[in-house]
Amino acid sequence: MRFYCTAALLLNLALPAQSATLLVSKTGDGTNGLTWPTAFQEIGAAITASSTGDEIWVKGGRYVENLTTTSPITLLGGFEGTEEFDERDLRNPEENPTIIDGNKLGSVLVVNHDLQVDGFTITKGKGSGCLNAVVNSRARIN
Repeated sequence: MRFYCTAALLLNLALPAQSATLLVSKTGDGTNGLTWPTAFQEIGAAITASSTGDEIWVKGGRYVENLTTTSPITLLGGFEGTEEFDERDLRNPEENPTIIDGNKLGSVLVVNHDLQVDGFTITKGKGSGCLNAVVNSRARIN
């Protein structure tokens, strides 16, 4: 019996974790980011709750934040806030502009891990260089 429990435990530890899709919307209640009604109200809250490989979908709007990534993730803007999880391709950054505004309080986006960003306008950063800082990482910004 002990062998089977040990084998099952090792198998569970070896299986890759499932990545999640977390949602951000100014109109969400901030509970857990798993649906649009329970979406996080700030991108930073979703980044804090994220794990390696997660996607963060952000509803169009202006988000006044200075962000630091904590794990390799994908940030996608341009959502209307009604999309289902199989409707990722319906996002439209032109119709639903998504702005990360640094409010001139420093770097808007500090990247500590691999990061993919698409569908955002990043503005009002302050510091040396550009609007973000990449630290021992790769950032792919479309």
